[in-house]
Amino acid sequence: MPKNIIADTGFWIALFNERDQHHADALRIECSLEHFNLVIPWPTLYETINTRFAKRAKWRQGLKVYLDKSNTLKIDDAPYKDRAIEEVITPLSKRYFSAVDFIIRSILEDPNVKTDALITFNEADFSDVCYGNGIELVSRQQAR
Repeated sequence: MPKNIIADTGFWIALFNERDQHHADALRIECSLEHFNLVIPWPTLYETINTRFAKRAKWRQGLKVYLDKSNTLKIDDAPYKDRAIEEVITPLSKRYFSAVDFIIRSILEDPNVKTDALITFNEADFSDVCYGNGIELVSRQQAR
């Protein structure tokens, strides 16, 4: 049975941008995605489909292939966004995260969202929450 894997924004950018430093790693990770249910938090789409991305038809078409797959689930950010904005504006800890990263972290901690792995090239922002919740961290090291 396929596992559920979340893809961070950096993965999508690296996958489609040949100039990205993580492009080769993203291509290696992409080869195994067909074996997973792909979970995409809406904020990663907002972050990925910026003006630069939107101007490139090939990138848009490539992302659309993933969005249209039957094993892709887009996760609504509504349950997480108010807390994310509050935490980013007035952090309770000395660690600082973007609103998107905070929402991803919240999804990873949510027992109602079954997550087995996270694809990210920004391991430092997610390693604690992944390890604490038994979630595999798929990064450039695992892509090699």
